[in-house]
Amino acid sequence: MIIEATREDFLKKDGRILGIDYGEKRVGLALSDLNWTIASPFKIVDSHGIFRNLFNIVDENMVSLIVVGKPVPLFCNTPGYQAERTQKFVKKLLSVRDIDVIFWDERLSTAASMKCTDDLSYQKRKMVKDKIAASFVLQGFLDYLTFGR
Repeated sequence: MIIEATREDFLKKDGRILGIDYGEKRVGLALSDLNWTIASPFKIVDSHGIFRNLFNIVDENMVSLIVVGKPVPLFCNTPGYQAERTQKFVKKLLSVRDIDVIFWDERLSTAASMKCTDDLSYQKRKMVKDKIAASFVLQGFLDYLTFGR
């Protein structure tokens, strides 16, 4: 279920949080620690057949909440093409499995991940940027839980 809750509601949960940076070709994944303090880049999976991989990861890592990066344009709040695709992805995810999902603003997460990988070749950057972007999205949510902003 897509949830809208207060910080206190989230803090009552156990398990890890999975961060998702959804893309048409690749999906970046990040996992929190059990204390919900640190987000770590985890994996990149192909968008096609994502659910098969995703549910294995959820089960193997005791995930109790999924945070999906919500694509929001930088200077306006009108959802674009990628936001619609992400909404469809979450709708399908929830039709297959009952798990708590929250959207989190992903503005500048990809730009930040690109900055972190400046010294890598194009091929190596392509292999890590999506999971690093997912960790930025997830870390933003974890910081909100910890600091309330």
